[in-house]
Amino acid sequence: MVTELTEHPNVSSIGLLYEKAYAAICGAHPNHRFWHFQYLFLAETHAWQRQRSAGLSGRVLDVGCGRRPYEAWTNKAEGGVTEYIGLDVAPGPGVDIVVGPQDRWPLEDGSIDCVVCTQVLEHVENRPHFLSELARVIKPGGTLLFTVPFLIMAHGMPYDYARFTVGGVKSLFEADYDIVELKGLGRAGASIGNLALTFIDTSMNANRVTRIAKGLLLPLWVPFCLVTNAFFRLVDVMDATGSYYANVGMIAQRKGR
Repeated sequence: MVTELTEHPNVSSIGLLYEKAYAAICGAHPNHRFWHFQYLFLAETHAWQRQRSAGLSGRVLDVGCGRRPYEAWTNKAEGGVTEYIGLDVAPGPGVDIVVGPQDRWPLEDGSIDCVVCTQVLEHVENRPHFLSELARVIKPGGTLLFTVPFLIMAHGMPYDYARFTVGGVKSLFEADYDIVELKGLGRAGASIGNLALTFIDTSMNANRVTRIAKGLLLPLWVPFCLVTNAFFRLVDVMDATGSYYANVGMIAQRKGR
C-alpha cells in the first residue's frame, strides 16, 4: 500500500516520461532528495523508521508492502532478519501474500517475529478485523514497527478512510501491546509545506493543458520546491507546539510473553 501522495489516474506515456525524469532528478520513494515536493513530509519519519528497521530480526511481515521499499533498511546479517514476507491486497512484484479486506491471513498464530506496517492503516476500512489479524500473527513479545499519517491530503482515493493522532494510535494498540515508543514525526513546517506543494502538484494534474504546463515548468518547479522546503525547514525549527506533526510512529511489543 505504499503510494505517492498524489494521484495520477490513467497516466499517459508522456506522463510516465515526466515521472521518470522527476524521479531521476528528485529521487523516488522512499529516497526523496531535498528538492522533492514530498521531502519534508517524510524526512523525519523515514529517518526514524530506518534506524528502527535495523533492529528487526527473525521472520518479518511487511503489511501493505507494495514494492517493499523498506526491506533494504533491515539487517539480514547473522542475528538479523531471516525471512522478509510481503502482504498486500493487490498482487505486485514485492507481494508474497495477497489477501482480501475481510480475509483471514494465511499465517499461523504467533508465527511472525516482527511486523512492519507503515502508512497503511488510513486505507483500512475494516480496522477491527485488520488489527485482530495483526495481533494474531505476531508472536508474544514480537515487535510492531508502525507509522501512520496525521496531517496529509486525501490520497489513494477512494480508499482513504481516517487520520490518527498520537492518542488515537495509543488507544488502538495499548490493549494488545506494550508500547515502547510513540511519537509525532515532523512538525508544522513539514505538514504545512507538504500540503502547499502537494496542492500545487495535484492542481497541475487537473487537465491536459495544466499537465503540459507542468512538464514545461519542471526546470522551475524543482528549484521552487528546494526553496520552499528550506523555508519550511526553518518553520520546523521554530515549532515548539508538538501539535502539527505530519505522521505518527510507534514501536510496540505484543503482550502475552
